Amino acid sequence: MRLGYPSAISRFMEMFRCFIINALILKYVGSIGLASFAASNSVMAVFWTIPFGMTAVSRMLLSISIGEEDRQITRENMRVGIVTGELIMCSVVAALVLAAVPITRLFFHNPDAPEFAMTVMAFRLLPLCMPFSVIQQHFGCYYQIMEKKVFATVIPIANGAVNVVLFSLLLIPSAGMTGLYLANILNGVVCMLLIASFSIKENRLLPRSLDDLMAMPADFGIGEEDTLNLNIRHMEDVMEVSRKVETFCLGKGIDARRATLAGLSMEEMAGNIVTHGFAQGSRQDGGNNLTAGSEQAPEEQTRHLAEIRVSIKKGEVILRFRDDCMPFDPIKRMKQEGDVPADKIRSMLASAKDVQMNIGLRLIFGLIPSIRYDNVLGLNVLLIRI
Repeated sequence: MRLGYPSAISRFMEMFRCFIINALILKYVGSIGLASFAASNSVMAVFWTIPFGMTAVSRMLLSISIGEEDRQITRENMRVGIVTGELIMCSVVAALVLAAVPITRLFFHNPDAPEFAMTVMAFRLLPLCMPFSVIQQHFGCYYQIMEKKVFATVIPIANGAVNVVLFSLLLIPSAGMTGLYLANILNGVVCMLLIASFSIKENRLLPRSLDDLMAMPADFGIGEEDTLNLNIRHMEDVMEVSRKVETFCLGKGIDARRATLAGLSMEEMAGNIVTHGFAQGSRQDGGNNLTAGSEQAPEEQTRHLAEIRVSIKKGEVILRFRDDCMPFDPIKRMKQEGDVPADKIRSMLASAKDVQMNIGLRLIFGLIPSIRYDNVLGLNVLLIRI
């Protein structure tokens, strides 16, 4: 609900917008305008899947980096997502504009008909709002995950209906369908101004960079001096994990109990992944669980990599374990054919009679209250807070 309500608001506002826009077209242009708009929308819908898909990927990456409070990676995820999205969408826009006439001929064959000219104009103007949308969608995701609730609500409402409807009311009566197309472009401009205004409100200065526009809180992020990074390739690396993690935590003022728990949990996870994940293949093998596949030769195992990141912030220990092996969700792993509710898994593990059963998972789920698993771009990511 927390991350989904802005999208729900946007979908609702778009439905509301459709009713008003269709009524305006019928009143000031007629049915030929509605036919032209439907034709252009049917083609545009195909290409809208590109920014939507890219935004879905960015949302996953941002949720991980923000959860870890990694300021640099959060900034880089936004930069790469926006730059890549803009390059792709600008290419799409250029293709649609140049192919406006041939695409229109797929729907209307008489070049002298008014709907033909309306549709050509649609393919030359409507795509121009796509580059704006790439930025708006990425910032919408960022606001949601950072829990900037006001910003996350205003953007979908403004973009979903308010801007387009207001500009259409002003422009369609005098400019017809061209007014509608311009209204969509102006909507993108206004959303950009809203993002800039949010930045000004937070920073008290004009934004000059992506950092300024994101307006990350001053206390967001963890310095290098409060972070420990370990790479795991062999069982020899595993043997040092507990000692290094515990020593690091104690050096940062973490109490002995949590420091020991952090070290043991990371060592257990590292040992499990080297023993099972490294030995039994990677995501490229197409396996569905850790028991599938044949064991690899030692030289093949070294191609895998597991990464441990330990961060300390305000007395909290944040552990991130990431590996490139087969998808493995430890929560689902403990379910018995799907009949164990997720909220009861921890108690089941902690009270298991067989102390040898899944001892690594039992240690983590039995003692640690905050655990999150994601599979992002083929990588297993386990985030633990103690």
